[in-house]
Amino acid sequence: MTRRAPPSPCRRRRTLRRLFYCATLLPLVTQGPTGLHAQDESAPRILERQIRLTLDESGEYRVIEALLVQHEQQALDPAAPSRPMPLLALQDEATGARGLGGDVPPRRVVREGNRLVIVGEVPRPVFEIAVTYRLPRDVPALVLRAVPPVDALTVFVDRGRVEARPEAGLLREEDVGPASQPSVKYAAGAVPAGGTLRIRLTADRTEWRERFGVMAVTLVAAATAGFWVWRRSDQLAGP
Repeated sequence: MTRRAPPSPCRRRRTLRRLFYCATLLPLVTQGPTGLHAQDESAPRILERQIRLTLDESGEYRVIEALLVQHEQQALDPAAPSRPMPLLALQDEATGARGLGGDVPPRRVVREGNRLVIVGEVPRPVFEIAVTYRLPRDVPALVLRAVPPVDALTVFVDRGRVEARPEAGLLREEDVGPASQPSVKYAAGAVPAGGTLRIRLTADRTEWRERFGVMAVTLVAAATAGFWVWRRSDQLAGP
């Protein structure tokens, strides 16, 4: 049996960008229970992991992840019990975790404790998948834990609504996206299995900007009105 070579880095980036863009357009709904069978134990590796963090309409953080996964099926005893394939480790505060699509149907992405796993068969040795989950607005940090090892990790943070301060292991690279929806890009190299990266979060920056803008407009309007009242009273007083 011949092995398929992993896709080139350029091709991987193109396909992940398409999946990442489509995933951001999907509405966030709650995944219901599933009764699928688990799949055989495997040795996955995440070739590329792209994450987008923003605030949704409810005021909670929304996290969308697009992953390119390499999966080498191991030859096991057919009579042995099947097991799910680990994908991600979720932080304790995460809710509403579910699959969004890609090469694996959303119904095969299941939360087991604080892990997201894939049940059922995967279509090919290298496949794409998108997942999403929410975090409460008062969560202090986005915690990214690697279950399978990760070759490359990128995080895009909505600069207009979220203030992020990455800890060790993540470097700021560039600002991306249109002016109406700018994002800050952070990147990390290889993350070993069990490794953890953290980004400290503050979601109130936009509110403070809006409050400052309203306060500034109010002060200018009050000063202008006061000036014209003074001029008018001065004119009426006359020489």
